Amino acid sequence: MNRSDINHAPALPPPLNIEPDFDTPSSTLPLRFTISSFTITLCIIFVSIRMYVRIRIQKSFNLDDCKLLGTQKRHHHANTPPGALLFAAAGFIAYTSLLIFVGLLGDGKHQWNIAMPNFMRIARYVNIVEILYGPVTFCAKYAVLRQLQSLFFSHRKKNITYKAIEALIWANLLFYVATTFLFLFICTPREKIWNFAVEGHCLSHNDVVVTTPAINLLSDVTILLIPIAEVYKLQIPIKTKLNMAAIFAVGLLSVVFAIIRLYYSIQLKHTDDLTWALPPVNDWGLGEIITVILVACLPYAPAVSRLTRQSKI
Repeated sequence: MNRSDINHAPALPPPLNIEPDFDTPSSTLPLRFTISSFTITLCIIFVSIRMYVRIRIQKSFNLDDCKLLGTQKRHHHANTPPGALLFAAAGFIAYTSLLIFVGLLGDGKHQWNIAMPNFMRIARYVNIVEILYGPVTFCAKYAVLRQLQSLFFSHRKKNITYKAIEALIWANLLFYVATTFLFLFICTPREKIWNFAVEGHCLSHNDVVVTTPAINLLSDVTILLIPIAEVYKLQIPIKTKLNMAAIFAVGLLSVVFAIIRLYYSIQLKHTDDLTWALPPVNDWGLGEIITVILVACLPYAPAVSRLTRQSKI
């Protein structure tokens, strides 16, 4: 087959009696654009609320905003370089923008409605999306876990829950580093990820895409469950406990989204139509990440609400 034939060949043979349509095939791009716009807006609003409270109200941009693993020193300067949560927010926006871009290339269409050159570009950028997922998700979860430690266990570091949270941080770090490198080197050479004509070998993409959401779901469940019993044993006002219940409810949404993402990941093993089957995996991943970011930001919302009410008096 010459190069001209390849440029006009569908990326997957169509089903019987179906003709490839490169011009106006159905696509899930409008849904992705809606989800992406909504989640980016939520991210910007709630991260801005958290940063405003930390810098302008509490005068304390520290600990879970910029603390590194193993660092116990608090910083009390508003100009402290941003860390985990801001990296998660910036990474989330980049992650979401890349998903929109691959949607514009054709991701979200049936694969037989995509020309081979476009499919190769989609495969290349989807791999970048998969590489980004690990660092972004870890930083969001790290901010949540450090926040739990600082809010409820800062003076009880010998408490078993504090130590369990510390162990969760390290377990998540190892898992997401491994996931990132797995997607980074899923094929040798890397070019084989998007160019099947290149000699080399690859791990099973479908197996990797199923295994990582399964372990990720376990991570979400443990992060949600481990602190609950200990937090509700603390002698804190009922109103504070109700606020915490609302935050844990948002955390529960992250688990639900992770379950749905795992379901769609499993469906990948039963189809060759990847550009149609993979988008729900990534789209539900957006929901999962944004809920973790919201959990890190929601404790700061009441301070803004109180400030707003006081300004009206």
